[in-house]
Amino acid sequence: MLMTTIVAVCFGPSPSGDVKAASSHLCQVFGQEPRDAAAQARLGVLETWQQKYCSAAHRLSKANEKDSSIMDFLLALIPFNQRKCMAQEASMLSSAGQWDQAITLLTIAVQAVGHHRLRYLRQRAACFAQLGLHERAIADLDRVIEKHSQPDPSCIDDPRICVEDMCRRGRSLVLCSREGAALEDFTQALGLHKEQALQCVEAGLGRQRLAECFMRGALQQYGEQQLNKAWTLIECGLVVDGENAELRRLRARVKRDVASPCNVN
Repeated sequence: MLMTTIVAVCFGPSPSGDVKAASSHLCQVFGQEPRDAAAQARLGVLETWQQKYCSAAHRLSKANEKDSSIMDFLLALIPFNQRKCMAQEASMLSSAGQWDQAITLLTIAVQAVGHHRLRYLRQRAACFAQLGLHERAIADLDRVIEKHSQPDPSCIDDPRICVEDMCRRGRSLVLCSREGAALEDFTQALGLHKEQALQCVEAGLGRQRLAECFMRGALQQYGEQQLNKAWTLIECGLVVDGENAELRRLRARVKRDVASPCNVN
């Protein structure tokens, strides 16, 4: 029923399919600001044709929350060029620091522009991080990073892009007090492309703070007599901050323990 009424309202009010006529008809039937999710969805589709992308995305998101199964159908009613424009608008809002509005548009963009999906997931994760919603940022980056090892045309093979994804997720993991998982990301990133990883660290957590995280992780592994793991974390920490005196002292201690004939791993 919902699909039928959307098609009828979008294409039926006038023989020419005039968008303004369809919009006026919809407002006459449901009021200027309809509460019904189905009406919101229909108005959202019309607003994309009128290039009112922010309002359209808000309405479509409401419909998606109510019944996610209809989103593919709704998007099919929107010409590809209009869907692409919505995605571009999302990028502009994100760059302008209007993260709340950008997230709404990006949520639609993720579904609307298939082969650029990872790009918009990255942007939405960045918006979530800016708003302090780090668990949601991690969820988006999980989806992106999962694609790194898959033969997918939407995943760029450039290791610097993968490194940036891991460093961004690592930062959010630290800020969610999940340092163990974060250090795995940073360790892998440093191994893939050290220079790019260090640039990302400097733009994010900062070298000193990340080195302190590596120190805590190394101490935990050392306390559990996992000397190889402790050594790896120490070395990564010193790549991040070669002047960290605590890491240097711990490295010397681990080196002595490894060399000791009494050491048992």
